[in-house]
Amino acid sequence: MQPGESLFQCSKNEIKVQKLTYLEFLTINQIEYAILRPVIRYKVPQEKGFFMEHKFFPNDCTRGVAFQTVKRIFYKDGERVRRSEGGVTLLQTFLVLDIKIKYASLLAKIQYLNQDKGEFSKLKIVLYEVIKTNENSFKDLNSQNKIFLTTLIKNNQYVPKNTIIAKSDLLFNDGGTLIRSNKINNTLEILILREQYIKKFAYNQTSENLLVKQGDLVRVGTYLTTKTRSKYAGQVYLIEKNTVYLRLGRPYLISEGTVLRVGPKSLVERSDMLATLVYEKLKTVDIVQGLPKVEEILEARKIKNGCILAPHEGKAFIKDSKIEITKPTGETLSILLESKIKPNFRNGTYVKFLEPLTDGPISPHEKLETLFNYYVLTNSVHIACKKSFKHLQLFLVNEVQKTYFSQGVQIADKHIEVIIKQMTSKVRVFASGDTTLLPGEILDINQAEMLTSAAINAGEDPPLYKPLLLGLTKASLNSDSFISAASFQETTRVLTEAAIEGKRDWLYGLKENVIIGRLIPAGTGFNCFANLKKVGKESSLRLSMRPTKGKTVKSFALEARIE
Repeated sequence: MQPGESLFQCSKNEIKVQKLTYLEFLTINQIEYAILRPVIRYKVPQEKGFFMEHKFFPNDCTRGVAFQTVKRIFYKDGERVRRSEGGVTLLQTFLVLDIKIKYASLLAKIQYLNQDKGEFSKLKIVLYEVIKTNENSFKDLNSQNKIFLTTLIKNNQYVPKNTIIAKSDLLFNDGGTLIRSNKINNTLEILILREQYIKKFAYNQTSENLLVKQGDLVRVGTYLTTKTRSKYAGQVYLIEKNTVYLRLGRPYLISEGTVLRVGPKSLVERSDMLATLVYEKLKTVDIVQGLPKVEEILEARKIKNGCILAPHEGKAFIKDSKIEITKPTGETLSILLESKIKPNFRNGTYVKFLEPLTDGPISPHEKLETLFNYYVLTNSVHIACKKSFKHLQLFLVNEVQKTYFSQGVQIADKHIEVIIKQMTSKVRVFASGDTTLLPGEILDINQAEMLTSAAINAGEDPPLYKPLLLGLTKASLNSDSFISAASFQETTRVLTEAAIEGKRDWLYGLKENVIIGRLIPAGTGFNCFANLKKVGKESSLRLSMRPTKGKTVKSFALEARIE
């Protein structure tokens, strides 16, 4: 508050401030207090505080240096200033030296010259550059080579701009050829090729054709000409009339996706990093989130609201809630389209076979049926089943692997392929032909092939069947071995049906042999090897050679007889 201002007005009395004061209100226990603090005012002069006979200003473009006067306050607004006996510095004026950017690398040195000239003094400004050079500053790959540094100036000598003040001499002990000298980041790189790293290959121009050109990279065994192979790996350095000069090199194999750390034609030293290999690291991750999807695929559950697959390639059109596909032959296929389902293609678009025509997941059952209807047009029933199963097996393996990869888990395909094989090994009969099979009967695809071949050889109508996708549980219960099926699920039902039907288990599989404690059918555990060992113990094997019948004896037949 300024002197003379009114502070309070009480009835007839008025309280005024007599000196410059800082007023502050405080509330303590619901009572307001007014605190008055005396204030001392200091005036800051506007002049620079320095008088220079030779003035240097920042806007002077002809000079590389300039002076400025800067006033700095050492306290912030509201900051408390403690009193001291010697006084407190609140503000100070500095003389600042500014140097242009192009001279920023130079060092500045200011000297104060004492002269008795009244109030004036002199400042001496020196800009200088420090250059440190010695023999160790030069990087040499071969310690046997010698480097000499020669100074071309003397002490206290005036040096104009861009003057050469020193030079270095590099003495190379061995002979060689200078191939390249690059200057990268103010560093000079020199590559000298010794004679021992150059190999010569002579060839005959009249009888051999040259297959490489200068600068090509070759490996061991690469044909340089039609008759000459390279015994070394490297680069074709020079080609003369009858000679190919090969510069030796060391090849490095890298995988796809590797990050290169050097550029082409770069000079590298020993132990330099050339590339960083990128590979997938196996890690342990919780796969509980992906198990429902894997279970859905392996149990072959039918998917609701699945997409519609193109039954044939051709141009697709939408007409009256139908999708019509015109084949390249001109034939038209129609597919009913529900009102809620929207297609994801435009009219007249050429679609490929099995391409999704609507949004939604792909149903394995629908895909298998579409595959069979496509392949049966140009193949027999058995070949169409096999081709359909092969295409579907790849699809199921990829779908299972996608789920595991999304969780960061890696599993070899062979583990999944064993399960998928059992799921895609059955067919369903829909026309029995002249056989005793019933429509709807489920057979193994190999058994169906044998029945079809037997019917064709006998001149009868073969059965007709379609491929069937079974889930993991159903595939195990439909096994030919009732011992294997009963060990999985529904033991009572499986054994009851086997007893009623009078089934026989020939113990051909792995699981039933493990259950009853016999040798598993693998390697020497096959029945043929076991029977051969039994026969060998009870009898001897005699081999005799007799000439074949004919006028002239030209060959002998090997005959085995067991006695």
